[in-house]
Amino acid sequence: PNEVVAFLKAYIDLGVKNVCLCDTIGIANPKQVREIVTAVKTSYPEVEFEVHIHDTRNMGMTNTLVAIEAGITKIQSTLGGLGGCPFAPGASGNLATEDVVFMLNEMDYETGVDFEKIVSAAKFENTIIDGTFSGHNLNIEKITECK
Repeated sequence: PNEVVAFLKAYIDLGVKNVCLCDTIGIANPKQVREIVTAVKTSYPEVEFEVHIHDTRNMGMTNTLVAIEAGITKIQSTLGGLGGCPFAPGASGNLATEDVVFMLNEMDYETGVDFEKIVSAAKFENTIIDGTFSGHNLNIEKITECK
């Protein structure tokens, strides 16, 4: 965390007010995310931080939730989890917007996003774009209860 705080200092001193903390290759863990977010928010309370976390090792949702619980109010994700990282061959896609919306809605966060509509959009996207999708809700029909 101290390295990230130190790295950001020159930018903050220049007047940067928005910073996106990225785990572009998807190697972060929840402890690391919590510590870094807490450190930068404590060191630079005037700065608005957001996160961009990939789901390479199936840690994207957990790391994003930890970031939110540590005070992050803006997250980046992509419809269907489309994308990857050209600098990290083999790194999987982005965090899927519809998966994040489902989790946050189920946890009573106010996202302002209709889950059924965002899933429909992700499914449509999957039919017109030949890409790598990591979304977990793309192949699930409406599930209303566990039997």
